[in-house]
Amino acid sequence: MIYKNLFFHLQDHINLDLEKEMSQARKIVEMVHGERARAGIRVRQPLGVLEINVELPEALNKIIAEEVNVKKIKRGVKIALDTKLTPKLKEEGFINEFMRHAQDLRKSGGFMPKDKIMLRYSVGSSLRKALYKWKDTVIKQSNASDIVEASGKKEVFKAEAEFEWEGKRVWLGIKKI
Repeated sequence: MIYKNLFFHLQDHINLDLEKEMSQARKIVEMVHGERARAGIRVRQPLGVLEINVELPEALNKIIAEEVNVKKIKRGVKIALDTKLTPKLKEEGFINEFMRHAQDLRKSGGFMPKDKIMLRYSVGSSLRKALYKWKDTVIKQSNASDIVEASGKKEVFKAEAEFEWEGKRVWLGIKKI
């Protein structure tokens, strides 16, 4: 009897319109993830515009935009993802990938989130400019005291890693300070 009353009580609070909108939002997200996969574009790489043919509340559009990593959602006649990568979007994608590797190094080095670190890097000139531009963001998100280019002198790091970004080698090293 208690479960029956609870069921009827919950039924009074179900918003069928919201459930329908959430279902549409999930379908859009699935479609966009599929489109990204076909285009070979990772979700960490931001994209400019997603055009959708469904009118959804602004709050749901924000959730979709965050989930599929697009800057803007606009109303259109179909669901279409603009996969054109501008230099600014490529730069932001590099920073996201750099941050992912820095966070992986924190974990592999056994650092706690509260631990302050020194982050060193070695990259080519175009990526150096991006890191300089995004330096404050990288410092804040990685809880680093500073991020500096490797000087070439021999240093001991708790954790190191290399990855490739658009054919360019990127090296990272971290140590606790």
